[in-house]
Amino acid sequence: MSNRKPFFVSSRSIGNLIAELPNTLPFTGDVAQIDLFIGARGFEERVLAVPNILRSSGASFRGPTLLGRYETNEKDNSRRERELLPILSDLGVSPNYFQADSPEDTCKKVNEALGGGGADPKHVLFDISGASAPLIFSTIGALNSISNRIRLTITYTAASKYHEPKTVSRDSPIGEWSPSDLRERGVRDVDVNELFRGIHHDHMPGYAIVFPSMYAPRLQRCLSHLGVGANSGAEGSVYWVLPSTTDPEHEWRQSATTASLIAMIQGQNLSGTMDPLALPSNRHTFCGVSDYLNSLRIVVEHVDQNAGSNISLIHMGTKMQAIGCALALCGRPEVALVGARPEEFSAQNYSAGIGDVLALTLPDLHEVVRKIGEVGMIDVECRP
Repeated sequence: MSNRKPFFVSSRSIGNLIAELPNTLPFTGDVAQIDLFIGARGFEERVLAVPNILRSSGASFRGPTLLGRYETNEKDNSRRERELLPILSDLGVSPNYFQADSPEDTCKKVNEALGGGGADPKHVLFDISGASAPLIFSTIGALNSISNRIRLTITYTAASKYHEPKTVSRDSPIGEWSPSDLRERGVRDVDVNELFRGIHHDHMPGYAIVFPSMYAPRLQRCLSHLGVGANSGAEGSVYWVLPSTTDPEHEWRQSATTASLIAMIQGQNLSGTMDPLALPSNRHTFCGVSDYLNSLRIVVEHVDQNAGSNISLIHMGTKMQAIGCALALCGRPEVALVGARPEEFSAQNYSAGIGDVLALTLPDLHEVVRKIGEVGMIDVECRP
């Protein structure tokens, strides 16, 4: 009878991975030569910030520039583009365009711009300052589909001032806001992102991880599409990830999002107050609006805890949260990305000015996704 060798068993944890991943840093324009620049043809002033910094720093472009065109707010986007194009011209680039609302076209144009893949490493700078959350998901999903090693620099510009109501106080329920106070109007059809279709089975129950905003109609449409959430009989099949901030100027947005969500789920009682028990502690958590690492952690943990369900992600949170969620879904392809876009945005009320500019650099996107995919695996190490 042989003696057994001692061994040590460990699990690859999301906590250990998070500790390895980089944090955001101030963006100075000091970047390696750019093989592909991806941006958005948006209406906000902040879309000009990163190109201006790149121009000032003398950044070098050796590949194409892609700008995503939205179906909404064409006149507003065109006005801002007239300011953006001269900056890009000074950088020596003339942009090509893709349909920002189409995951398929995003993936196609990104692949074409990088030569259809290959062995050579590529440096991609993706400026999300004017990007919608769906565009962030589609672009990261498209880059992950390419065989090249991708060094990904993501830049983000905050606005100096964000939307708030003008005809009522910040504390007023959103249902009392006038149409002119709203940041978005209307709801388009619900869709599943073609790059994140998920792997679902008819015999499994549904489960949704939701990053809500203070505007409930789009969220309600998505939940109804999935058959979960308020008044569905499957309220326990939703996990809410609410925004949090330490900035006193924006704390009201956190409260407004929570109040809007409770009103959607529970409604108001006869006195007009919200039921504080509408969000039980085990069905929700908070995530910092600029914390991509925590959004990554939350999604991976709750996907792994609900492996016997058809899991969908509804993301209506911030751009930085979208980065973490997109990386999580690249590593957890069984999850479907479900969303609904507004019919139109209120360009005049959306944001103003240019605030802090940050950058996140992932030296090897595929390596990050591989490690996310390996979270939960067991390692067995023989001991001498």
